[in-house]
Amino acid sequence: MAVRNVTLEMKAAKDALSTEEATLQVAQQKLGHLEQMLPTNQFALAMVEWEAGAAKEKALWRLQKAQQQLSASTTAPLTDPEMAQSQRAVKVLQDRILRQSLRKPTQWRLRTTKVFEHELAKKSNQIDESRIIYEQTRMAKEDVALTAAQMVRAEEDAKKEKERLVAKVAQLEEDIGNQQQSVQKQEDVVARATSKVQQLREELTLHGEAAVLAKILRRATLPEGPNLPRRAMQLAKQMKMDWCCITASADGKATSVSIAEFMDTPECGKVKELAEAYGARNDFEFVFWFPSNEIQAGRYLRLSAQLWPKLNSPLYKNPPTQLNFFELLRASLGDSQFNDVWLVPEAPHFHQKALGLDRMTDFVPPQAVAPQLRPYQLAGFRWMACLCKNGLGAVLADDMGLGKTLQCISVLLYLKEQKLLTNEENQKCPALVVVPPGLLQNWQREFQRWAPTLSFYVYHGPKRSLPLNKGRDYDLLLTTYEMVRNDREKFADAQSICFSGMVIDEAQKIKNHGALVSKAVKEVGNAIGHTRIALSGTPIENKVDELHSIFDFVNYGYLGDQENFARTFSRIIEKGRDPQKKNESLQLLKRLTTPFQMRRLKTDPNILPDLPDKIDISSTTNLTKEQEKLYVAIQEDFRSTMTQSRETAGTNHAFQRRGHIFAMLEQVRRVCSHPLCLDKERYPQSCKNMAVQQRVESSGKTSRLVELLEEILPAKEKAVVFATRKDIISVLEKLIRDRFKFTNVLIFTGDLSFQERSRVENRFQTDPTCQVLLITLQCGGIGLNLTAANHVIHFDRCYNPAKEAQATDRCHRLGQKRSVCVHRLITEGTYEEQLEKIMARKQDLSSLTVTRAEDWIADYDDEALFDLFMLRTGSARRQNAPLQTPPRAPAIAAHATMSAPKRLAPTTTSPAKKPRGK
Repeated sequence: MAVRNVTLEMKAAKDALSTEEATLQVAQQKLGHLEQMLPTNQFALAMVEWEAGAAKEKALWRLQKAQQQLSASTTAPLTDPEMAQSQRAVKVLQDRILRQSLRKPTQWRLRTTKVFEHELAKKSNQIDESRIIYEQTRMAKEDVALTAAQMVRAEEDAKKEKERLVAKVAQLEEDIGNQQQSVQKQEDVVARATSKVQQLREELTLHGEAAVLAKILRRATLPEGPNLPRRAMQLAKQMKMDWCCITASADGKATSVSIAEFMDTPECGKVKELAEAYGARNDFEFVFWFPSNEIQAGRYLRLSAQLWPKLNSPLYKNPPTQLNFFELLRASLGDSQFNDVWLVPEAPHFHQKALGLDRMTDFVPPQAVAPQLRPYQLAGFRWMACLCKNGLGAVLADDMGLGKTLQCISVLLYLKEQKLLTNEENQKCPALVVVPPGLLQNWQREFQRWAPTLSFYVYHGPKRSLPLNKGRDYDLLLTTYEMVRNDREKFADAQSICFSGMVIDEAQKIKNHGALVSKAVKEVGNAIGHTRIALSGTPIENKVDELHSIFDFVNYGYLGDQENFARTFSRIIEKGRDPQKKNESLQLLKRLTTPFQMRRLKTDPNILPDLPDKIDISSTTNLTKEQEKLYVAIQEDFRSTMTQSRETAGTNHAFQRRGHIFAMLEQVRRVCSHPLCLDKERYPQSCKNMAVQQRVESSGKTSRLVELLEEILPAKEKAVVFATRKDIISVLEKLIRDRFKFTNVLIFTGDLSFQERSRVENRFQTDPTCQVLLITLQCGGIGLNLTAANHVIHFDRCYNPAKEAQATDRCHRLGQKRSVCVHRLITEGTYEEQLEKIMARKQDLSSLTVTRAEDWIADYDDEALFDLFMLRTGSARRQNAPLQTPPRAPAIAAHATMSAPKRLAPTTTSPAKKPRGK
């Protein structure tokens, strides 16, 4: 079987089909013409028959009429003798009358003359009548004879014309039959040609697009052998780089051969023929079928004439430039910037083998923690241990409360047991663990609980100092972000201390590239080696660029520089208007980050059975008269302030506008909480003299809060109340203490020292009389374990779903044994209700990005802004139209159920279980 150029076969088949279709069209036109002539001739034949019949009937009528005329005559005409005798008698009478007229008239002669004249007239009339009858008879006879002759001739002519037309019709019918056979044969030919074209089209569709395109690529071959370096970065230096030509293997998949090997193949010969036939610059791709031979099976391949000059180019004589490990990894994960790189082994086996992910099951957790690890935690341990052993960074982004700390401690303990807590010179060095200040003692307790064999040194406080002997007497050095920021020169100085790796908890602390703490953490990280672990339940709080900042720490340079990342991902994902480009960019980012980022959610099927239900309840409250008066006054002041700023600020109006918006937002937030939460000095001028009492009934929210506590506390259950401001906490503390005198109310704010925070947490967890914990969202939203409470109340809203979800997960986490009710208090008719609706309409970008907290409110124009904060009551509320969404605001990830209707039925994440209480 010879090599087939399927593309040319397709072209020839199409040309043949076009020719046969044209022939068929001509035949069909001829058949149509014959079929049009047949009824015309059939009609002419019918007309001849009709005309012949009509002529015959007319002749018969004339003949009949003439015969009637002959038979209608009553007087017989004179015979010839009688006519001669009558003529003689007339002559005699004429002579007598003439003679009488010559004589003398007498009476007798006059009478005789009259008699003669009478006889003469009679004889003359008889002769005339006889002549007329004779002539009429003669003419009638002639007419009968003529009519009979005409009728005979007409019948003969009609017979001849009929015979002619019958013959013509028969001939047409024969011609039509023959033409129909010809058309049928041509249709069969066209059908065969169409079938061939369809067969070739299906062949091209099935194999053409999937056929391998022969081209020249850079080839990177992963080394093999027992003595390979354990660090992936070092492994990349031993990669073999050369030029290769891509061709098809026996199973039709792409494979690579050297350029020299390709030059000896039949494929190369066809490339040369294409270049000679169409020119070396022709970029058209031809699909070829190469039959089976002794070496390989049949396969399809796409060839182009442009390949021929490249095969002979001197540019491919020398090997290509060496690629670093991250470039090779991005090529393996489908980054379009490295489409010209061929990897051996192919993706995804390349990055799985390069990262060691194909051997993750070989990593056995330490005996001290193995019984405590759930299946998903074991998978997380193996994944992190694999990357750390390869000297690569990892981002563990499990949902809050799923045990990230335990997994990380397991990895650190494993590294110690495997003697991998070393630097590049294999000298023992501690790992640096950086945590927020509020979690410092929590980490100490976790180390003592899960890994008592890990020795750690705490670097914190005003009298802090680095350990002696470069810290080699310890396995870990535990510190805070503030310490790294302030003493980054000490941490980065290898003469003072050395580190084997670095772990940062709540990695969103370094989300901003320009922040001092981010720069310090990255500077220290780049100075201490490759093993870096970032823990964060929310790796992205505000925008996609935050993910780049975290990856810039764990694997520096992997996602490129900040500007390139923004151009390739951030701007397209957050602000792009093309859904296809946005999705492509998003999928590429997922592929690039997946090897180094692991994220499991509580809703995952293999995790949900370990967690109780979470029930979301939105409670709508009303403004009191005092609150309504303040709210309207603030709105009017804001409107006048904006008008004045627009008239006087000039070009500085945009900057001042944002300040006015956030100042007004803070005022209405406090008014919706309780009138006392707003400093009286900040009251609008019209409300300066308004008296506000310290009563629960002065606020709809505090009234609803007390109602909730009246149900929670008698049931011996506990509640955590989150608020955004410390002075709101102070107001709530006084109101709750006055109403529930026998209940201990605990306060957790940023004013507490680390020791005091730990005591408050422990007391709330263990003391049954401490049923209410008032806590600020910023201070208590991370790191705490508050599973003693099964009620979470978000008193006022921050409108960042990620932060609210983090705060909720202080209670809804592993270790919680009861259903957790999450109450969100929303003031009806105010901006809170409108923002709740807007937030519910926002969509996340596959859990990658959310908006910038409340900053997007400033993107509203003035009209939409006034509409947003307008107080809606009665009919005005019912007639409220949906708010517009600012055109530049990015999407918001809705991590929790948000709804506005009053007294909504609770929703649960696990419908199989029934909620407790309400």
